[in-house]
Amino acid sequence: MARGDRKRWWGVGAILAVLVLLQIKRSLFPATQTPRLLTAPVEVADVEQTVLASGIIQPCKLVSVGAQASGRIIAMHVALGNQVQKGQLIAEIDPSTQRNALLNAEAILVQDRAQRASRAAALKQAERVFKRATATYEQRLTSRADFDAAEAGQGMHGSFSRADTWNFMAARGPDFRMQFADEMPASNADIGMTIAHLLGLHLAPKGKLTGRVLQESLLDGKTVAVAPRTLESQPTADGLKTVLKTQRVDSSVYFDVAGFPGCTVGLND
Repeated sequence: MARGDRKRWWGVGAILAVLVLLQIKRSLFPATQTPRLLTAPVEVADVEQTVLASGIIQPCKLVSVGAQASGRIIAMHVALGNQVQKGQLIAEIDPSTQRNALLNAEAILVQDRAQRASRAAALKQAERVFKRATATYEQRLTSRADFDAAEAGQGMHGSFSRADTWNFMAARGPDFRMQFADEMPASNADIGMTIAHLLGLHLAPKGKLTGRVLQESLLDGKTVAVAPRTLESQPTADGLKTVLKTQRVDSSVYFDVAGFPGCTVGLND
């Protein structure tokens, strides 16, 4: 091979070696590309950010709404989701339960006051009897037994005044008249007979205290007639006498009040 040809081949080999080295460098060490920038004009605007999440929403402040009285709600003035203010009327509760409780309390108060007046009148009467028994005993006109009985009579349990014979009773149901005050005489024995009548039961009478059906208080009931009666004992030497007032409805007799006039609650009414 001539020297000129040899130099030419060496040049071609050197060029190929350089090209191979450049290819290896490009493969192992790629060139960093210049970043492409996005531009936009500057302006003032709101930044919106949306968060997607699932779960239960809890209020930041929870206020419990309640009432001091319980009962049936008869009116609602707000709906679910409405905004309310402090002091705003939200609902109305049926006041019949509280009204009945008030009437019962007032009736018990009247009865307690009547019992107190009866006890005071009975105490006054017992003091008069004891004073009279003391005077007669000192004069040896009565025995020691009569004096002891009069002394023990200063205290008593119950009486025949209206404070002890007047009871408050109430009934409610589909068979009874609404808002009806029964002015006819009644007793505890009448309750059982009335309930048995409503249930279609027949109760055989036992004894004389059998009671009656309170027809006047029922929806399909009838008005009953009452016959009052007053009995008086013969007065004593000092004018003291016993008076008994009764009422009769059909075959049922009610003892209303008994005692001494001017000393027994309800006797002079």
